[in-house]
Amino acid sequence: MRRYNFFFVLISALAVSLGTQAQAPKGYYKSIDGQFGAELKSSLGRAIAEHKVFSYSDLWDTYEVTDVVPGTKDQILEYYSDKVMYYTSRGTQINREHTVPQSWWGKGNICDAYTDLFNVLPAEAAVNGQKSNYPLGEVTGTPKFDNGVTKIGPSNNSGGANNVFEPADEYKGDFARVYFYVATCYAAAPWTAEAYSMMSAAPTIKEWTLPTLLAWNESDPVDEREMKRNEACYYLQGNRNPFVDYPQLAQFIWGDKQNELFELSDEPINNPSQTYTFVFKAGRPSFSVQYGTTPETAQPVMKGTEVTVASGNAIATIHWRVNDGKWYELAADTANNFYSPSHKVVVNGDTKIEAFTEKEDRANSDTLVAYYCVADNSDYLLYDDFATASSGNNTSTSGASSSLWTNVNFVDNENAYSAGGAVKLGTGSKAGHITSRELDFEGGRLKVELDVKGWSKIEGKIAVTLSDGQSQQLAYTATISDDFETLVAGFENVPSRPTVTIATTQKRAFVDNVKVTAVSAVPDDISTPYYIYKGGEVWYSVTGCRMSGRPDKAGIYIVNGKKVVVEWLQFHSQ
Repeated sequence: MRRYNFFFVLISALAVSLGTQAQAPKGYYKSIDGQFGAELKSSLGRAIAEHKVFSYSDLWDTYEVTDVVPGTKDQILEYYSDKVMYYTSRGTQINREHTVPQSWWGKGNICDAYTDLFNVLPAEAAVNGQKSNYPLGEVTGTPKFDNGVTKIGPSNNSGGANNVFEPADEYKGDFARVYFYVATCYAAAPWTAEAYSMMSAAPTIKEWTLPTLLAWNESDPVDEREMKRNEACYYLQGNRNPFVDYPQLAQFIWGDKQNELFELSDEPINNPSQTYTFVFKAGRPSFSVQYGTTPETAQPVMKGTEVTVASGNAIATIHWRVNDGKWYELAADTANNFYSPSHKVVVNGDTKIEAFTEKEDRANSDTLVAYYCVADNSDYLLYDDFATASSGNNTSTSGASSSLWTNVNFVDNENAYSAGGAVKLGTGSKAGHITSRELDFEGGRLKVELDVKGWSKIEGKIAVTLSDGQSQQLAYTATISDDFETLVAGFENVPSRPTVTIATTQKRAFVDNVKVTAVSAVPDDISTPYYIYKGGEVWYSVTGCRMSGRPDKAGIYIVNGKKVVVEWLQFHSQ
């Protein structure tokens, strides 16, 4: 497959008409004529295998072509809710949702289905969090979620999963045909042994789910919207979904006609009655820091935060202005191969940034608007209440399934998930972590404070680690149904510009309200002399039990014959 490092290469026209009949080119399916069963599926897979592979970030721009609401420039069609969704809410209200879940092949770009335009659909973030990686099916019990378009709930046919995802009747065939496409195009993918995955080695789609998919393919025929999306994906990606062009193929591969020869007609069964014209714009600009789309939703950031405004295209010009002021522009230096021009805006108060890009062979992008405010946390080196991690749920074991986007405060994460205004670290088998940006700190003492609660039972501790190697493991007792418990760690002799990593030592825990503070002296409310732990000392609990090391939580202890009060894991004698 051909891979491209930037979006929509070799496109020179502002608008492209795909002809009076938008359909597969003559000869596209020639290789499948007169075949049946497994041979038919293999030949069809080879016919559609060769296509462009986009990056994950490129998918946002493809939706402006494949899923735009007709007659609009900024509204997007999706298949999971009945809400009007806007491009400006991408990454917050809109997610890129893998129809066939990526966990079924082991996750990530080890399989090109990860960014395949047919498989990755725009979805309302809140619904995406509920959908998780449940298989398709019909909900037969009481739904745990139902917004009138998407149902999540128990089923009599779920492959062993606790719940299934049931789309609306008008989308059931659309989803079935996506599954047929993925099973055909990616038959050789490393499908995992996950019990309720609908995919496996040949014949790819598991037997228990085939009757449902075949029934949906029949009950919800291909409509104009699905045909138009097929054409758009074909133009951008270079291959087609044959089950949109020939929905009857599913019966020849998996259904009652597996032993019959498939005879190719002169034209696909589905021929749109109109000409489709796709207008390609310069790629949308981007902001390096999460933002609000209105003054009321302005994203709180630390004073002095730098927001990088970047071009959405290689060799393009970025235009920007701040707080309705003068427009500025920065063009790419094509002679020196200077790609993706950018500009930094420093946020020291309420800030509105507007930006758009232009490129010679495309229309200007839409203007993107970002709102920021300075958080009321000037005493902190870092403060994050994870308000933007709005999907998922921190009060239920069925929530917290959407990946946490890297943001201005935490620039790296692993197994960290959005959890209803908090972050879930870890999975049922793996630990998770988030790592902060470098802190604007000259060195000395640091206090790290965070709210924590565990899963349905405590699974390990919380480790707070600095980039110089200092680390503390903090115990907690709150579980998923409890209020958050506040933990505090203190560090001595911290070098300049440290980073802070917060991790689970075993599996899952929820983290919220992370605060990092520089401390110049013993806290004001401690009047006793300051005691510094130097190592090699024997510590006892207040009841006289010898400890294996220094304490990992606040309390009263005995060391060297003295009573020691541990307030925040720096030590002072009493």
